[in-house]
Amino acid sequence: MKHLSVTPSSVPSFPLKRIPTTQLRPGMYLVRIVDSWWKSPFFLHRRTIQSQEEVQLLLQAGIQAVEIDVERGLDVGVEEGSPGIPIHEHTGEGHFTQEPVADESGSALMGDGLEGITRSDSENCERVSQLRNDMERSMNDIFEGLKTGHALPMASIHHMAESLIREVSQHPVILTEVMLLENMKKYDKTLHGHVLDVSILSVLVGMHLDMSVTFLHELAVAGLLHDVGFLRLPANVVKDPTIDRTALPPVLRQHVNVGVALIRQHAKGSSLVHRMVGEHHEYMNGSGYPRRLADESISEGGKLLGLVDYFDELVSGLGNSNRLPPALALRRIFQEVHEGRFPSRMGEALVRTLGVFPVGTVLKLTSGEIAIVASHQAQAGIKPVVLVVVGVDGMPLNVPHEYHLNDDHASGHPIGIQQILQPTDVPVDWHTLVTQWRQEASGSFRKGASVIESPIGST
Repeated sequence: MKHLSVTPSSVPSFPLKRIPTTQLRPGMYLVRIVDSWWKSPFFLHRRTIQSQEEVQLLLQAGIQAVEIDVERGLDVGVEEGSPGIPIHEHTGEGHFTQEPVADESGSALMGDGLEGITRSDSENCERVSQLRNDMERSMNDIFEGLKTGHALPMASIHHMAESLIREVSQHPVILTEVMLLENMKKYDKTLHGHVLDVSILSVLVGMHLDMSVTFLHELAVAGLLHDVGFLRLPANVVKDPTIDRTALPPVLRQHVNVGVALIRQHAKGSSLVHRMVGEHHEYMNGSGYPRRLADESISEGGKLLGLVDYFDELVSGLGNSNRLPPALALRRIFQEVHEGRFPSRMGEALVRTLGVFPVGTVLKLTSGEIAIVASHQAQAGIKPVVLVVVGVDGMPLNVPHEYHLNDDHASGHPIGIQQILQPTDVPVDWHTLVTQWRQEASGSFRKGASVIESPIGST
């Protein structure tokens, strides 16, 4: 991961300038904000500022200073004040926030225009989906090998973590959407699918929290291995569908210590990974296990891994039918935050990563229509872009249509969200529906495609 680190000795030579946010204007190319990443109103920072409203969003979020690239956008004119401070001459407290900048080939990570990825970007969506499936199969092979006595292949795990971080950096929006949509397709999520998604989402949230690339690598490894201890527990108990994974019985809680012992056996040098795995069920209010640690006794990685693990268990079910829609899972987590179980800044970063109404959330609108949140719109807040599939008359639409809740409805009245529904409440193959919508740049659907009155997960 050395190629991803950003230090004063390796600052790129292109002309980046640090300026007060008040000097930012449309046409400038934003590289990053100087304040904590999670405070940003934008999902990604590398972007050309399009309007004064975007500047106001930054100011309202309390962002005092930003960095711009004057080769890719406008500079601060002499008549408008200071030309800005080149970042190689001004390092603040002597270090840089380690937001990934470039890979060895020079291509930008967290790159251009990712906020604008739409359903027409089907090639990237298919490639990212295939890569995620390949990684899931690799984790399955690793876990099957452990069951039969093979050693834990730490070199392969580290390589996968590095690939994962690169992919998250290059395609965060697409990877988030693919991950959430896969949860809609599968009733019974596998263990290897769970650990992969926890690893991906942990890295995404960690980036919002300005965690260093070195730390993100260890976090990704810990995410991939955090539940490895289940492989050494009785299979009939682990696979019992009646067990609530958010409140495990004592025999299954042993998976934490068993997992740490297994990792130590094969990865003696990764003490940070050991600690994260050992703490991913410890909670700040002391209610966790196995050691009932609290507050500062728990590492940052342990807290974040525990938060993301809990979220994925809520939305996937992992064999339990009582899984929650992602928006309701986020509400549950914020209840836990208020009760002192998780840090508030990590809960906020999770929402910034997924959106208030994440992709895959099925909604009943105040108009009576039923829709699904079909794309990530980080700035949409409580008014996302949705795909309407059931009309005001309660009848399925022949051709679902896109609708932005910020726009005026055909009725002339503003339309809001009345209720969050379970995907199973509506007989629609949601995964196929959204996948087809993303593949069609015009928004039209392939003839003959059947998504209405088809059991979810039937494909």
